[in-house]
Amino acid sequence: MGEWVQEKSMTAQDETYRSAKTVHSKWTRHQAFEAEIASNKDRLVAIQQAADALNREKPEFAQYISPKVSELAQNFDYLEKNTKEKVSCVSYLT
Repeated sequence: MGEWVQEKSMTAQDETYRSAKTVHSKWTRHQAFEAEIASNKDRLVAIQQAADALNREKPEFAQYISPKVSELAQNFDYLEKNTKEKVSCVSYLT
């Protein structure tokens, strides 16, 4: 999941949306990208729930699990934020 978030973050930061030549196709691709991000939010929630359960069962591992899950959640939030900012820019061009 972490690698997927990193890959999608790079895509979300892509600045090529500024080219007016293919605005419609970029808008369509961005809508599909947003849908993919939203559909994977459930994966993050499942990971967080599994981590919480593991932390309750094995509290001695919490020091290893909690930081990783927190980092993953922060990266996912950053991805969502960048995606929403990008849609504003793409909307402006259409």
